[in-house]
Amino acid sequence: MKAAEWKKIRKELEKELDSRRYEHTLGVEFTSASLAMRFGVPVQSARIAGLLHDCAKCLGDEKSFSLCDKYDVPVSEYERRNPALLHSKLGSVLAKVKYDVSDEDILNAIA
Repeated sequence: MKAAEWKKIRKELEKELDSRRYEHTLGVEFTSASLAMRFGVPVQSARIAGLLHDCAKCLGDEKSFSLCDKYDVPVSEYERRNPALLHSKLGSVLAKVKYDVSDEDILNAIA
């Protein structure tokens, strides 16, 4: 992913997430990059995964269920009773369809 695309994602997330969640996201991005350096995995991929890990966190229950229906994301009965749990697998889908992430390692890390 090019630097311009990464900056665009950061700006979009800053608008979509509440300020507390956005600050958390930047911390996860940094920590992901640090761990990637330590364990010898692609730093840019880790940064993107960290940046997008909560991209579906602030959607609200109704919107989350609607997007799960739209993208055929299976929802268990437990997730239906606890919709906050959907943010990881829905986030993986949004990373792909909204943020054009195609790397399966990144998508799996988000999920």
